[in-house]
Amino acid sequence: MNTMRAPVLLLLIILGRISVSAQGPTSALIKVIQDIQAAYSKPAFLSFDIQYKYAPEESPGSYQDSLRGQVKLSGARSWYSLDSTESINTGDYQIMVFKEDRILYLTKPGSATGRAGMGANGTGTEWIRQLDSMLKSNKEIEWRLDETKAQQVIIMEMKHPQSLKRAEYYINRQTGFLDKIINIVRADQLYDPSVRQSIDAEGSYAIMETSFSNYRQNSFDSDLFNSGRYFKKQGDQYICVGAYETYKVFLGSSGL
Repeated sequence: MNTMRAPVLLLLIILGRISVSAQGPTSALIKVIQDIQAAYSKPAFLSFDIQYKYAPEESPGSYQDSLRGQVKLSGARSWYSLDSTESINTGDYQIMVFKEDRILYLTKPGSATGRAGMGANGTGTEWIRQLDSMLKSNKEIEWRLDETKAQQVIIMEMKHPQSLKRAEYYINRQTGFLDKIINIVRADQLYDPSVRQSIDAEGSYAIMETSFSNYRQNSFDSDLFNSGRYFKKQGDQYICVGAYETYKVFLGSSGL
């Protein structure tokens, strides 16, 4: 498990590598994406659980791994926890907590470094903006919108698969929230970059299923996003406090 990449922003990282050109989706698909954005943006204190499962593409029912996490959102602020890693966007800071290594990693919210790591924005609504941008501007994508009484399903397939081969987004009609996301990705993308070159996964793909459940409103308050729970700033120095007083601080953005 230690070599597995925590998949919070795996989809965003994959999408960011795809070159773009000019093409636009239909108004029906754009409206679905806008409705998802609205569903996640309206609740003041929204929380939900996430489960990640992995399986070889050729054996879709043979899940080899499972990770569970939780997301809490309120406006532009967010909190995310998976395994031994935690990420908090307070509005002023993006804080990544690596508990096994006893490290607090600080960046500015929305910085490139923050988006590439365990940022909670990706587990909230950032992926929706990325999806919107991709569908409007990428000729490499074939997509369709399927609809049933219970769900709307956005299906994307790459004409020339590289990191991403296929993605499916299942939206609950009653709540407007995601039920699950299924991505078929190149198998080596599931591993940390430090070990990726040693993984024999050439030409093979894996199914990554992300399930969303237990949506709740008003299950926490704004103190969750208080950076003072993690550190205090004295002059130019960041000092960890409380449960994190033995941690080291690393700065990932200039001007902090």
